[in-house]
Amino acid sequence: MAGKTSTGCRTCVKRRVKCDETKPVCLRCRKSNRHCSGYAAQFIFRQTVFVNEPPRSVSPQNRPSSQEKDLDQGSESAQTCEKSPESASSLECIQPVPQTIALTGFANNLYSSFLVNTYWASNNSIRDHAGTNRRWFMKCLTEEADHPTSFLALEALAMAYFGRKHRQNQIVLGSNALYGRALRALSQNIQDTEKVSSFDTLAAVATLSLFEYCTPTTSTAYIRHTSALSHILEFRGPAAFSQYPEKAILQTQRALIIIQAIGARRRTFLGSPEWLAIHEEDMVSSHSHATVFDVPLGKILNIFAIAPGVMEDIEMIHQQRIFETLGIGTVDLQLLENTTASMMGWLDALERWRQKYGPLFAKCCWESATPMQMTRDPVGPFFDSILWYDSLEAANTWILYNTLSVFALEQSYILHNPSYSLDPVFLDNPLAPYLTAQYFASRSFEDLLPSIVPIAHTIIRSIEYLLQPMHVSSGAFYAMLPARLAYTALRKERRECRWLKRVVERIADEGGLDMAKNLLSDDFLEVVRREKWRAGPGLV
Repeated sequence: MAGKTSTGCRTCVKRRVKCDETKPVCLRCRKSNRHCSGYAAQFIFRQTVFVNEPPRSVSPQNRPSSQEKDLDQGSESAQTCEKSPESASSLECIQPVPQTIALTGFANNLYSSFLVNTYWASNNSIRDHAGTNRRWFMKCLTEEADHPTSFLALEALAMAYFGRKHRQNQIVLGSNALYGRALRALSQNIQDTEKVSSFDTLAAVATLSLFEYCTPTTSTAYIRHTSALSHILEFRGPAAFSQYPEKAILQTQRALIIIQAIGARRRTFLGSPEWLAIHEEDMVSSHSHATVFDVPLGKILNIFAIAPGVMEDIEMIHQQRIFETLGIGTVDLQLLENTTASMMGWLDALERWRQKYGPLFAKCCWESATPMQMTRDPVGPFFDSILWYDSLEAANTWILYNTLSVFALEQSYILHNPSYSLDPVFLDNPLAPYLTAQYFASRSFEDLLPSIVPIAHTIIRSIEYLLQPMHVSSGAFYAMLPARLAYTALRKERRECRWLKRVVERIADEGGLDMAKNLLSDDFLEVVRREKWRAGPGLV
């Protein structure tokens, strides 16, 4: 229990003796010939509203007498202070801080400070990648006059993120009002030919996309925001993102745009040569903060950016095979030949990356004891150990490589095995023309590709490191796609899949990313196709 706060002079408090509290110098100090250090200011915090009132100085002739001070002692309206003779100066009296201060006045600054310092933080990184993302956060928060829309959006994100992390639903609900204001301001910016390509609009769209990951307003709102951001990036062109803070937004949002493109089975402009060249230049250029992981991470991200285009072509071939069996179409042989070449290029790029950088990651990754989260299963832990890394950058890069390897193996199997598309799971389903090649409601690739099981296990054994408190939301972001892919690759009755369901709950709860709760639900493209099928006839 907290002890009583002493109101005695500093000298008596330090000596731990009772003070008679005579002011300005207490009698105990005077009798013992000690220097009385005066009294600490006492503040009472109350939930009131700030009043923007300038301080008032008090002239010597207007200073109240000792009798008037005694009468006013204890009154909350007392606004003057006496200075001890030792601290006397030309300024006779300094106006004190008001004794009633509104804590709500600090709320927005508190939320913003928490966002800037924890959203991308990683205390175990060799290089502070979080600083890159903070650049555009700070630019918008400190230059409100120049970036009013992104300022509103960041305040909404800060409020929602703080509320999620601290389980304060009222704060989360309050962020929706700011979100609405930011959305209206953004709508006006987009309709303005000058503002549509401004940094303010770019940062606002990026921020609202992150807001949807934190607290989704609808099931597809994050898709709309990420799509809008993608269009703005493509409209501005790669040259506009060669310098910070625009470059920081591209680095932050690049993976999210690619992930959405993979979900939609649509190639992204980020896989075009001119956009890949930006990141190639970053890998070639040297800088003081570069680490051994920068080049391998940049290389694997470029492979990541190309993947959606290959998946789009394979998805189209899968659909054509179904249509051909149903007697409503044929397979484009030229497309099949080109896609086969692209698939081989994808696999070759991953193999070259593994041969060149695999030994590096073998040195910065080691086995560690299985944590309590994995031992709650009644049968016992399903792994004897988990994987631990030197840094978050190392973990993210190696896990992304394994994630892309699972993607590539699955897509290669679909492309080279026509019988896959003719499985009764597709042909006997009334929604057959609308199911994606990754349809996994009643099957898993483990049954078709046993070789992907150890890769999925590598991902699962690494996820615990990403979710460590020191990685805050950065690790949670990095864990979402690998967790989903490992889940879709394995049989759903496996204990690992049950554990992954608990993982997504941790990502939502501890990472402050509420969208993760739907991470293991049906494929996005399947949902879109089903909605269009219900709306009326016609193929998507």
